Amino acid sequence: MNRIKHKGFDPRIGMILIVLSVVIVFSHPEVYTEWILMGSIFICMWLFDMRKAMVNLLVSYAFLFAIQLLLIPRVHVTLASILSIFIYFKMILPCSAMVALFVGTTPVRVLLEAFRRMHVPLPVSIAAVVSARYFPALKDDTLAIWGAMRLRNIKRLEQKVESLYVPLLMSAVNTGEELARSAVTRGIENPASKTSYITIKFRLRDALALLYFGGLTAFTIIRG
Repeated sequence: MNRIKHKGFDPRIGMILIVLSVVIVFSHPEVYTEWILMGSIFICMWLFDMRKAMVNLLVSYAFLFAIQLLLIPRVHVTLASILSIFIYFKMILPCSAMVALFVGTTPVRVLLEAFRRMHVPLPVSIAAVVSARYFPALKDDTLAIWGAMRLRNIKRLEQKVESLYVPLLMSAVNTGEELARSAVTRGIENPASKTSYITIKFRLRDALALLYFGGLTAFTIIRG
């Protein structure tokens, strides 16, 4: 039986990297440490062929950094306090970038296999996997409904809310039923131990990533 090899980081290492990025961010690193963290994540995205997401995050980070460095010091204190919310967005952007890297390189079936190997209880892993499948579908439905509203020239707020809420509610019910039928078809109710075509294993790049981001986390904590 030919097994499918996972191309990204080991999902278990990916989860650890997310935790390390959160520790770094909330250790209030110096600016150059934040740049190193963001640059490292961007390099990983480039290597894993996530270049469009990398460019979008890079532009967002540069925009938020420009607001913090160039705009806030030059405006009235009241406006500066309002604009300071962008600083918090910039602060958590490395965590969002690491999550984007994890989601972009970890298919749902790989995540499910990782949960199985970590002995995560089945109800917890199923809930996580269903959520991971549902939110992209929710985004697609929202964009489709939004396009239809623009096509029908719906402009009043109450009409927009109704036109968005009702189809999304019906879509959520249908998607839930489809996911439930899919899970039953794939043998979720079978008590036998599960097998998988997916091969996940700890490789050299996982060790290097763990050592690098672990070292960066230790450096940030020591400097903080």
